[in-house]
Amino acid sequence: MDSPTDQTDLKHSIINKSTILYVEDENILREEISNLLQGFFQKVFIASNGEEALALYEKNKIQIDIILTDINMPKMNGIELISQIRQKDMNLPILICTAFNESKILIKAIKLGVSDYIIKPLQMITTLKICAKILTIRKNELLVEKQMKELEDLKSILEDENFIIETNLEHIITHVNPLLCKASGYEEKELLGQRNSILKHPDTSKTFADNLWKTINSGEKWQGKIKNLAKDGSTFYTKTTILPIFNENGDITKFLSTGTLITSEEEEKQNLKRLILQHKGEKLKYESNIQQKIQEEVNNALANSSNQRNEENKKLIQLVNDLDEEIKRLRNKNIDNNSRVFTSEKKLQDTMTRFDNMQIAYQKKISGMNSTIQTLAKKFEDLIKKTKLTVNKLEKSQDSISILQGYIDDYRKKISDLEDVIASYEKELQELKSNKY
Repeated sequence: MDSPTDQTDLKHSIINKSTILYVEDENILREEISNLLQGFFQKVFIASNGEEALALYEKNKIQIDIILTDINMPKMNGIELISQIRQKDMNLPILICTAFNESKILIKAIKLGVSDYIIKPLQMITTLKICAKILTIRKNELLVEKQMKELEDLKSILEDENFIIETNLEHIITHVNPLLCKASGYEEKELLGQRNSILKHPDTSKTFADNLWKTINSGEKWQGKIKNLAKDGSTFYTKTTILPIFNENGDITKFLSTGTLITSEEEEKQNLKRLILQHKGEKLKYESNIQQKIQEEVNNALANSSNQRNEENKKLIQLVNDLDEEIKRLRNKNIDNNSRVFTSEKKLQDTMTRFDNMQIAYQKKISGMNSTIQTLAKKFEDLIKKTKLTVNKLEKSQDSISILQGYIDDYRKKISDLEDVIASYEKELQELKSNKY
């Protein structure tokens, strides 16, 4: 018996927001079932035969979420109706009403991709539960398709702005995007199947590499700057994040490396350091020359005769004053140069901060994508399990139908034999009556 709880649950299930096309040629049954369906579904389309149902489908195909149809109908039967609909939509859920002696028709319906079947007479709550299950599966399939498309779009966006490398557990490269190929100078086919050490720079220390692999092999994310070796022997730098990718059982299946190229920023930073060191060297050299020149002038002045000393002293004083002015000018120039260097360093720091923020944002997207992929993989595994259960159910039902059909055939034969025996007895009885008279 159907409980009130079942009915309440169904009224608040997915069928409450769904539209059904119900097809039945028997007037009384059609009216009774359609009235019950209208109490649960958001909208119900009703047809009395296959032709009428096909016309309703053509007109309202965007609204219809599921079809419940009889098989034996005038004008166009259920199999013909399903065949016509499958030419336009291979995924629309279709539920059929059948009887035990329609095994051949049931096989045809299964080949046409029906979602399930119901044995007559209909049990309403059971029928609604089957509808709810089918609609839920279809909703999940559509959700998976939508999320997979969104993931592909996101991956496309990321591949345009970030380099991407995928490796298996043996660190063999299985995927690279064009940005990485352009930076390294390798073609895709040259990288695929190679160990990722093909890009390892000789300057990379063993301690650095061991720490990196220890981190990701433990299931943790690694972030940092990597110095890489291009095909032509040049160097390129990347700000890299390496993520372990897990399956639905929580096991690591591969590693995903992504990030941005920072070669130009690194070169600018190195050039700035060289400029600062060069400027400091030139400054010390110039000051040393000035001091040496002053000392030489003083020594020359002291060596002059006493009668020229006053005049030379005046010149020396003037020279010292001039040199003092020159030193002041150089100091001011040095202050200006230091200010420009400080400004350059600040610009570099701002640039690095901006790139760090961009990298954090991209990694959040990657983490979200990884979580979504794991969720989708679990849903897909559940869907496969449910599909296998449905196939087993159909196979068992087919075996039951075959056995029952065999029983029916045996009973029909026994009835036929019994009718022959009764006919023989009646004939003998008639002969006895004739002989008696």
